[in-house]
Amino acid sequence: MIRRMLSMASMLSVLAACQSPGSSAAPGAGASRVPPVAVIRDCSTGCPALAVIPAGSFIMGSPVTEDGRLDGSGSPGNAPGKPERELQHKVTFARPFALAVDPVTRAEFAAFQQASGYRAQGACFGINAKGEASVSDAYGWQNPGFPQTDNDPVVCVTAQDAEAYARWLAQMTGKPYRLPTEAEYEYATRAGTTTARFWGDSADQGCAFANGVGQEATSVLMGRSTACNDGYVFTSPVGSFRPNPFGLNDMLGNVWVWMADCWHDTYVGAPSDGSAWVDASCTSRVMRGGSFISNSTSLRSAARHQVQNPAGRLHNYGIRVARSLS
Repeated sequence: MIRRMLSMASMLSVLAACQSPGSSAAPGAGASRVPPVAVIRDCSTGCPALAVIPAGSFIMGSPVTEDGRLDGSGSPGNAPGKPERELQHKVTFARPFALAVDPVTRAEFAAFQQASGYRAQGACFGINAKGEASVSDAYGWQNPGFPQTDNDPVVCVTAQDAEAYARWLAQMTGKPYRLPTEAEYEYATRAGTTTARFWGDSADQGCAFANGVGQEATSVLMGRSTACNDGYVFTSPVGSFRPNPFGLNDMLGNVWVWMADCWHDTYVGAPSDGSAWVDASCTSRVMRGGSFISNSTSLRSAARHQVQNPAGRLHNYGIRVARSLS
């Protein structure tokens, strides 16, 4: 479903969305004052709503004391001799940028395919209503194995599919759409907070903010669940949970989304300006955000996910777009 268009002339503060009924929880401790965020659209049909993320600096990564922190090998904590996967370092954005308020929905992806002629094809690692997962040509973005609405995030998409969607938006609008950088995503997710999650350090209260693997999924999905019930076993329609302080939905939970960055085990040598960290030979890619099958370890602002096969399709891999602002 395409949301009501917001014109540039009537920029709307989405910070007020955090004060909607049922969303009175304060952001994480240590949060700085968050400025109002404007929402823009570049066209009347088919363009996502974009939040204007202000320029500024933040500390990217996690402190060594953070519960769930992973080392470079993907193991909990900081094992001796292992690199720090979430090494804290300062990143400064000299300019604001725009990030989509929601992940790309099935309806939006379908409109892209119809208009562009692009076809996202290939077997997907899908999961059925019984929690049985397998790779099959029968699974794809139109049928990941479980029911979805048109307003659910599209899944079973590759990094190439995500980049093709961003290029199409750029061609259609004349604006520089692209995939977000890893630094942009964490900065926007935190939205001025310094806790493990934008709602605080506790994972369990996150069922009001994120679609992860809660108690509702224990009889269907494998894995350690949180102590709360978020109401969704699989994906949820975008905007079903409380937004973060920047008014962004599903920044943690629902679906992992592709980043522009290549994967690096640590942040040693990472750009300090928030730009994408890419290599001539990029065999692994970064995803961010966690998904409906993620536990508290992945539902953290600093959490990172390595994808060794960017051409792979999974039932919890999705898209969120960004664009540069002049």
